[in-house]
Amino acid sequence: MIDAASKPAETIPVQQCSADTQAWTTDGSDRQTTMIGAVLIMVNGQIRYMPMGGTSHATMGDLVMRIHEMSVCQTSDADFQKQFNTYAVLQKHYEEERMTRYILFLYKHNLMDQFVKEDAAENK
Repeated sequence: MIDAASKPAETIPVQQCSADTQAWTTDGSDRQTTMIGAVLIMVNGQIRYMPMGGTSHATMGDLVMRIHEMSVCQTSDADFQKQFNTYAVLQKHYEEERMTRYILFLYKHNLMDQFVKEDAAENK
């Protein structure tokens, strides 16, 4: 049996990290992404934009995959990450988007009150 400490760390090729961050951001030419609230990040030597709420085209599964990939890319492309913090910023953006969707789901299905009551009971 191999324990987690002895398994080699997962890596993602730097080229994939770079290509995916390029694909998941925009150059701002559509003007909407440059509005207040957009996240600016450095990708492949250029400033790119991630609009707030800009992942409506991504499923929850896509968000989970992107969060994981950006986490791994922070190690796989450590020099770039250290210089520009791109992968951490995108990871945080996707985590916030995922949390927003959870909250909206609770409100949409009238489950927020139930959640709050159960949470209060379990965390006294």
